[in-house]
Amino acid sequence: MDAAVYSNWGRGLQEGPKGPWGHWGPWGHIFLIVSLVLGVIAVLWVLFLSIFFAKAQSVQAQLQMVSRELQKTQEKLLDQLSAMRNLSELVSCEQCPRYWLPFQASCYFYSQSHGSWNDAQQSCVEAGRHLVIISGMDEQNFIAQYVGDHGHWVGLRAIRQGNQIQGYQWVDGVQLSFSHWNRKEPNDSGGVEDCIMMLKTGMWNDVQCDVKDLWICEKRRSC
Repeated sequence: MDAAVYSNWGRGLQEGPKGPWGHWGPWGHIFLIVSLVLGVIAVLWVLFLSIFFAKAQSVQAQLQMVSRELQKTQEKLLDQLSAMRNLSELVSCEQCPRYWLPFQASCYFYSQSHGSWNDAQQSCVEAGRHLVIISGMDEQNFIAQYVGDHGHWVGLRAIRQGNQIQGYQWVDGVQLSFSHWNRKEPNDSGGVEDCIMMLKTGMWNDVQCDVKDLWICEKRRSC
């Protein structure tokens, strides 16, 4: 009798409950199908995002490369434009007189004789020129190359009211903006240093106007 009971109990475990959907039941199969579909969708979505971001990075890299190439091209064009402008100025500008040095749109003459600031300006004016007006560092560097071992008058002097200097003005009436003063200058020593000269170092110094020295005339070229 015990053997029969054990036999029936074992057969019950092997067979289990059965129905038209087997062990899972209808909801189990639906869940399985939905899970598989969602899994496939998730995989496809990951693949899509991977491809999308890879292409986006590739496009970004290409855009950066194109931007760099455009920048290089722009720089080359600007350099060529500058070179053409300089060449045009050289070709179209009138030549400087003999013994005058050309730079950009001006000619410069370094005197061989000495005189006061007023003598220097008068000499330049009689030749249809004026004492040099220095408007920037490029011009300053060019002029300073040729001063040699002597100071040279430039076309700058003080604007004085009473005993006080109110500023500095070029011979064309323009107020001083660019300057290249020597250390601790201008100091108006003795209250009589109204005129400006370029020292042999290229730096500027205020001096009494009746000091005898060389000078630099400037002539604008017609371009």
